[in-house]
Amino acid sequence: MSTTMDSKANPLSNKINKILNQPMDRETLEALVSVSDVLQDNNLQSRRHLRTDIERQSLKITEEFVNCFDALKHSLNDLFSNVNQMNQNCKQMIERIETTRTQTSHLLKQTNQLSEELKGIEVKELVTNRFINEFQLKPEELMTINNTNDDIDDHFFEIIAKVRKIHEKSKLLLTNSQHTTGIEIMDSMALHEEAANERLYRWTLNILRGISSDVIEVHPQLFRAMACLEEREILFKYCLDEYVTVRRSAVVRNFIEALTRGRPNANSPPIESHSHDVIRYVGDMFAFLHQSVANEREMIDTLLKLCDKQKLSTSGLANTCIASITEGLCRPLKVRVEQSLISDNTSAAKSGPSVYYGIKNIIGFYVHTLTQTQLLTPDSPFIYTLKELQTLSDKIFYNSLNYSVARIGKSEATSDVEVPASDLKPTQSVTQIVAVLKEVLLCQNSSLTSDEEREREVQQILSTVIEPLIHSCIISASKLTALEMAVFLVNCLFAINETLSNHRFTDRFKDMITQQTDGHIDTLVNEQISHIISYLGLSPLQNAIQQKDDLMIPLSQLSGCDSLAIRSAMLKMDSFISRPTDLVLSQSSHLIDSNTKQLVWKRSLEAICLIYEEMYELVTNGVNQYVDPLSLMNYKPDQMKMLLLSAIIGKRLHRQYCRYRHYGTDTPFVRTLDGQAFIRDVREREEIGGYDTDEELDLLDTKYFTPQTLDLLAIKLTEDTNDCPLLPNPYIKTADHYL
Repeated sequence: MSTTMDSKANPLSNKINKILNQPMDRETLEALVSVSDVLQDNNLQSRRHLRTDIERQSLKITEEFVNCFDALKHSLNDLFSNVNQMNQNCKQMIERIETTRTQTSHLLKQTNQLSEELKGIEVKELVTNRFINEFQLKPEELMTINNTNDDIDDHFFEIIAKVRKIHEKSKLLLTNSQHTTGIEIMDSMALHEEAANERLYRWTLNILRGISSDVIEVHPQLFRAMACLEEREILFKYCLDEYVTVRRSAVVRNFIEALTRGRPNANSPPIESHSHDVIRYVGDMFAFLHQSVANEREMIDTLLKLCDKQKLSTSGLANTCIASITEGLCRPLKVRVEQSLISDNTSAAKSGPSVYYGIKNIIGFYVHTLTQTQLLTPDSPFIYTLKELQTLSDKIFYNSLNYSVARIGKSEATSDVEVPASDLKPTQSVTQIVAVLKEVLLCQNSSLTSDEEREREVQQILSTVIEPLIHSCIISASKLTALEMAVFLVNCLFAINETLSNHRFTDRFKDMITQQTDGHIDTLVNEQISHIISYLGLSPLQNAIQQKDDLMIPLSQLSGCDSLAIRSAMLKMDSFISRPTDLVLSQSSHLIDSNTKQLVWKRSLEAICLIYEEMYELVTNGVNQYVDPLSLMNYKPDQMKMLLLSAIIGKRLHRQYCRYRHYGTDTPFVRTLDGQAFIRDVREREEIGGYDTDEELDLLDTKYFTPQTLDLLAIKLTEDTNDCPLLPNPYIKTADHYL
């Protein structure tokens, strides 16, 4: 209450509070700030004169403002005057311009028209220059084409390429309304191209005429020149013809020089220095020519390396060039080969069919090589000449072979039938023809022809030789005894079969020879059996055995079959068992093949064993009325078989002893051998020397071979041939150790 009363009693405070409580805007604040600058001292005097001070200050500011704008006013007045003057001038100028425009409107129109025409002319000039650059040659390019003194360089080929490009582009002009222009440009470019090709052709001919060595002296632009001239077929062929002429002369000259002087680069002697050796002579000629053909193929491929391969392949120009180049070699080669084949003074005529076949094989090899490697085509003259020579050599070979076969069995001095020597080995003529056949078959193995052709040729050769050869051998042996004839023919057949054994396509003839050999071996076996039977005195008993079904009386009553005769035969049988090799026919020792010797002897002993078994059955049969037959027959058939088998095995043991003699005589040799190795050697029938003096040694008299050890060894080998242990020690006499 007191506060309210105070406020009412103090109106100044109320006014101040009212002022303070009123909101103050920005303008009011700025006004107060301005007043504060006027009011320096806050006193009563100052507050009373505040209005006056503010008005005085406002008046001062106004006066200053007026003073400042007075100069501006004068300036604006001057400016106004000037603007008015300029306005007057502009009006005058506009009037004059209008007058001038009226007077020059026609001239401006002409100027604009000329400007437009100038722009069109500039465009036409640009088009014309570009057209000239695209469809015409520059003067310096024309000079390059027509100048025959300068060498050909890359720029020349660029000009030719440009001419051909222009010629192709001018064809586009024919598709629109520019027919005349297109035709004129094409004619012009054709003339320029013809002139360029003519110059290039003459330059290429000059370069090609200098290619006379075995390598192309590479000019940097020669290959591009040939590729460029390929577009002109006639000029291109003329260049190739010139090249072929030069190279054919060079190849023939090189061949003649190699024949007569030798190859200087290889420092080799002349090929004709070996004319006495026909095989080498012909081989050297063909080797040189093969190298020459390969070199020519490489040169022509190098010359045409930038040309169109597909076009060359289609036209066959490269093959034609090689065929024409090598055609020059046909005559000198044919003359020399024919002279080597036909002349009687050459080594071919003296050596016989093998040399002719060697020549034929050489020619066939090079025909195959040249055609398969595509150095030459099969229809080229050189290949045709080689095939003619091959046919000639084939004909001469078979003529010589037939002549050699016809001379088999005839003496060279008297032309009489050649009689075999005392050793019953093949005669000299048989040995020679077999050697020729062997050489021919060896040459045939190196042939590159197909298997069908090789088989056909082998069959023809063998048909020409084998049957006449065997027939001639039979004629040569016609004056011999049956035994000697069989030995001689077996030796001849063995020599022939041995020649055929390592070659293909000979099975039919080997089978034929084997059949004939078996027949002659049967003859030898029969003769050997007859010889042994005759020695033992068993011929009457053998005849009785053969006629036992027709006998009407007991066997003991026949002459030569009585007990006394049988006892005498058994005594001889004991001697035969102890030394069986004494009864080997002397003619059998002349057999060349040791296996055949073994086979004849084994089959003979087997036959003797069979005969003894039949004789034992007859003697022990009571029908034949022998007294105490077991005392007559010392051995049973099984014992006889083992005794004779032990003789064969004993010989093989002796050969083993010869092989393993480094064990020393004090070492039991039989015990040191491995059983499997021994059986393998026995099965392979390995021989050392055949029937020589070492083998004639009586095994039963040696230190290690006794009848008991051989018998037991035979039993052991017969019982178990697949798993034989170490062979028995002959020092051990107990049979249990062996069995």
